[in-house]
Amino acid sequence: MNRDSRLNELARLEAGWLDGSGVIIQTASVDFFHSLFAKWPDIPGGLFPTEEGGLQLEISGLSPKSTSRWCYIEIDHINSEIDVYVLWNTSTEPVAKSFKSLTKTIEFVRNELSLMPKTWNVR
Repeated sequence: MNRDSRLNELARLEAGWLDGSGVIIQTASVDFFHSLFAKWPDIPGGLFPTEEGGLQLEISGLSPKSTSRWCYIEIDHINSEIDVYVLWNTSTEPVAKSFKSLTKTIEFVRNELSLMPKTWNVR
């Protein structure tokens, strides 16, 4: 399924989509990810709804040589706020950043992805 189809599918979720809870996905979140994918069409990751009505993109990187070397990046958009969380297996605390602009968000995530070795599987 392409990204536009996935966004349209998530935008059509009705209230209660998560076993009776889960609110309707906010138009601002759908618009944000449409813009993100337009500016960065090949960004890896899977797109998921959040119970609060936002969307999040989850990106994971895994070493092909050792399952103990990994990185997880999450981009959340809800209530017009952009939050990015990064957790490397070598650290105990995730890095949490909030952004006001799409450009700054992309810049930060691209930098984090560049830190992953080229041999890693990123999805």
